[in-house]
Amino acid sequence: MEAQASVIIYKGPAVLERAVLAAGMAGAVLASQLLPNYPMEWRALLPLAVLGIGLWSTIGAYLAMVAVLAYPIWQLSPYLMVLFVAVAIIPHRLILNHLPLALLIVWSPVLAALHIEFAIPLLAGILSGTRRGAVAGLVTALWIKLYAAMSGNPLDLLLLQGSPGTPAGVAARFANAGSLDTVMLIGAPFVPNSSELLANLLQIAAVAGAGAAAGWLAGWGRSRLVLHDLQDAPPPWLRMAARIWWTGIVPVGVSMIVLGAALLLVPFAVGRPLSALGLQNAANLLSMKLVLSSAAVLALIGLVLVAQPLPPGARRPARPERAKPAPPPVLPPPDLTPIKTGRFVPAWAAQAGMATPLPADADAVDENDDLIDLLMAVPASSPDGDGDAPAGAMREVAGSTGAGVTPVPGPPVREIAIELD
Repeated sequence: MEAQASVIIYKGPAVLERAVLAAGMAGAVLASQLLPNYPMEWRALLPLAVLGIGLWSTIGAYLAMVAVLAYPIWQLSPYLMVLFVAVAIIPHRLILNHLPLALLIVWSPVLAALHIEFAIPLLAGILSGTRRGAVAGLVTALWIKLYAAMSGNPLDLLLLQGSPGTPAGVAARFANAGSLDTVMLIGAPFVPNSSELLANLLQIAAVAGAGAAAGWLAGWGRSRLVLHDLQDAPPPWLRMAARIWWTGIVPVGVSMIVLGAALLLVPFAVGRPLSALGLQNAANLLSMKLVLSSAAVLALIGLVLVAQPLPPGARRPARPERAKPAPPPVLPPPDLTPIKTGRFVPAWAAQAGMATPLPADADAVDENDDLIDLLMAVPASSPDGDGDAPAGAMREVAGSTGAGVTPVPGPPVREIAIELD
């Protein structure tokens, strides 16, 4: 599985973000070296006002910064002030959407005095991607050359040893210049001849290409940090070291090599190669700038990369779940109301049928037969006695024997009453 190049975005609380941007805008006011044109009592108040407004609203702080810088630029040249306000206000939405990058570009003359101006395109490319890195390099190189042109200094980045310009140089160059003269003074240093114009364009393209290369290499390095499926994840310290190597050291190192080689080849490309002494001096100055810019970028990138979470580990295939037996169905309790009211015969009672009769007791039958035999064997009492023979039976016996004949005694006659259940 491969990962696409992503942009590193570090989000913090809104107040903290506004504070950082407000500090950058207040610092830009101080670094512009334009505050001496204000009265003494205003010089400390104006940056603090920009900082305070920025804690409440970033847009308000941006407009306050433009207003604070407009007055001293107007004292330098009214036409420069008009151009400054037009550049700051017309694309203000674009600038506010990319305000951190815009502040880095504004600070580029100060960074050039510290010999770390090449850190801007590399930092933008690694943190924000290829396109923004290229734009940052292009605008940074253009702004440094533009400030040098307005101050009357050389535009060659190989010969730039400090700040590209000063407000005093701008004031001296544009003093008493009209509107057309202002435009000519800005553009003339770029095109003294065709070879100088080509050299300036190639140097701007080289810085932009370095920013784009840094962004592309950082995205390529992030894709190598993603582990493949079923691959064992290395220890956290090794993954962090790989992140710093592939997204920090490799992009910065390769981009700086490309930038240095491109800037040194520009004089040969335009047909005015440097002398041995000039080439050695240019190489020494350029190597110092590249080393300092690389160190600054690696320091910032290291802090950002450490703050980011570790790359995702390898994805393991999901284990097949064992089929669990279905739980027995839970039936609702039967409604016993019909049974309780006698209106319903349950199925178990209907299927039961009649109860099985008990087997006959043989002892009870024999007992009944013995009782009848016993009653039949009891002798009958005489007619004169206390027998219980009926009168009809006695008359039948006397009639059959005749008078004076003694009847033969027979068994006593008993009335037997059997109650049958």
